[in-house]
Amino acid sequence: MGLRTLSFTTTAVVLSFGVAACTTTLTSPPGPPVTNADAAASEPPPDTAPPACALATMPSGAGKANFGDDSAGGSAWVVRMASGTTALSVEGYESAGGPTKAASGTLRAADMGYDTCALCVVYQTGCSTKGGATKCTKTFMPDEGGAFALTALEMKNDGRVMGSLSAITLREVKISDSSGKTTLVQGGESLCLGEFTFRGTLTEISDV
Repeated sequence: MGLRTLSFTTTAVVLSFGVAACTTTLTSPPGPPVTNADAAASEPPPDTAPPACALATMPSGAGKANFGDDSAGGSAWVVRMASGTTALSVEGYESAGGPTKAASGTLRAADMGYDTCALCVVYQTGCSTKGGATKCTKTFMPDEGGAFALTALEMKNDGRVMGSLSAITLREVKISDSSGKTTLVQGGESLCLGEFTFRGTLTEISDV
């Protein structure tokens, strides 16, 4: 996919909560009998909040970073990070309106498609490398509305790229290898990315 190329071991964290039993002895005289209506009125309302989505397991924030020109003739940059079977790529494309210097903002609806994103966030799981080629079983891109901040972006050899992502919901997608056309997987998995910082030192390449 040119400089639009995709390329993470997953750690599970289990939280255990204990509840202590409490016994109270009533010493005051009994009051009037409690009716079913009284009992129902005293019960707290059920918890109707939707369950939180699973947290994405992120790789190390230090990645391999490149910059150059994309196929549309604009400047482009990419930071790729991988750890075990998980990978994350953060990419910017000037031709699509992406940043080429320090900036901050929110992700747009177009940023959910790899063929239309200006600031692209591509998260992958189930990755393995064989014969120099890496393949992943699942790919995710962000919903509209998550935040990004680039605190440094120096488009030159040995230039710095540093930034952060926050409050992002990742949706499972399929991306065409030939066109980058992105399709949402119906009934697919959703993951949450709370906050993640990334960094790299840029090296120029001919085809981003």
